[in-house]
Amino acid sequence: YMGKLSDAESDVMKTASMTKAEIEDLSKSFGDLDTRTSRINLLKIAEEGGRIGIAKNEMSDFVKVMDQVYVALGDSFTGGVEEVASKLGKLKMLFEETKEMDVPNAYNAIGSAINDLGANGVATESNIAEFTTRIGSLPATLKPSIADTLALGAAFEESGIEAEVSARAYSIFLNRASTETASFAQVMGLPVEKVKEMINANPLEFFLQFAERLKGVNPEAVEMAQILDELKINADGANKVIGAAANNSERFRETIELSNQSFVSANSLINEFNIKNNNLAAIMDKLNKKFAEIFSSETLTNLFGNAIEWFGKLIGVVDDVDGSVGRFKITFMALIKTIVLIGAPILGYNAGIL
Repeated sequence: YMGKLSDAESDVMKTASMTKAEIEDLSKSFGDLDTRTSRINLLKIAEEGGRIGIAKNEMSDFVKVMDQVYVALGDSFTGGVEEVASKLGKLKMLFEETKEMDVPNAYNAIGSAINDLGANGVATESNIAEFTTRIGSLPATLKPSIADTLALGAAFEESGIEAEVSARAYSIFLNRASTETASFAQVMGLPVEKVKEMINANPLEFFLQFAERLKGVNPEAVEMAQILDELKINADGANKVIGAAANNSERFRETIELSNQSFVSANSLINEFNIKNNNLAAIMDKLNKKFAEIFSSETLTNLFGNAIEWFGKLIGVVDDVDGSVGRFKITFMALIKTIVLIGAPILGYNAGIL
């Protein structure tokens, strides 16, 4: 365990450009967190935080709130704590509403919206995050707010369209609408200036209104294909996203409203965290975590570290200070004492966590 802990701290030092002392302080601060998550996994969150550019002075807050996301929503992410921190960690900087928010408020708002959207329908948290990340790369003038985007991802998935397909098709739609406005205005039966105003003011609302005007046209019919051809949005998936929004516009709007309410209140995430952080499984995790922390305390770490280093010199695998390899005569009793000193506590710890 101590070896893995040391490796995890080294990984954070690399990605977050933190000194050994800063990492040790960060790692010690994890002891104040009431969480079922192991210290090694908390360090993995910090490692991902460094990878996506979280500032050193915000790292502690990032780990705390991303741990809440992991405990509350982690069962939806097959990649574990690293995937949660990576996927959701990127969202803050992709949207104007959250870019300037502080870390706790931004991720509590994002996590709360995702949690409620996942609980309210059949959409999965990981797919919602994937869709939102893809849409987040659009120009600021074309992409919806982050709350609207989260909702749109959930609504498309409920309609049976996965994130990769729906995000690509929606992006193509908006890009074409912003450059071929006259053609879209003709299909909608609206003045060009009105369509331009709609796209600039609220691109998502424009998309929904466009879809609603095509309501009743079968997405698989020739007529729909001809319309999409004329608008140059006949890429695979375009008929699916437009048809989904046309036939389920009421559900799309309900989902958008729910997401915005959850984003503003920002309390759903912590409520879900409190439930999953205090059930029977969580209590067992906390007991194992506490036991592991006892054996990784500074006193025991130094004791084991010194003992292991001495043993390494004893058998000739560790250099002395002067660069020469220490080789000592190993007596049978000295070897037995060393094995007992190092091995007994480790065996006791391993037996305790099994």
